[in-house]
Amino acid sequence: MTMDMTAEAAERDRIIGELTQKRSHLVTVAKQVADQLAAVGTVTSIQVRDRMREMGYGPAMDAVDPRWIGALFRVGWYRVGYVPEGSHCRPVAVWSRSKP
Repeated sequence: MTMDMTAEAAERDRIIGELTQKRSHLVTVAKQVADQLAAVGTVTSIQVRDRMREMGYGPAMDAVDPRWIGALFRVGWYRVGYVPEGSHCRPVAVWSRSKP
């Protein structure tokens, strides 16, 4: 079981790394947006995505695999909870720059 989870985590990291390189412009903008939103509290990937759409990045985001957003909260962020903001009210992680 541990081997499968390790292999799964390695594959996830490989995919996120690849998507980060291929979508570097979107990731760069999204990191800036996440930092701005987190400056006044916490942030979710949904909030980042919505703000980027307001900024005009909707077509660019719609044209690519949405998993690139997983690269945002890899380093320097702390998961502090979940909210039902995902599609069909699925839980979405809430992130902070400060340890809980």
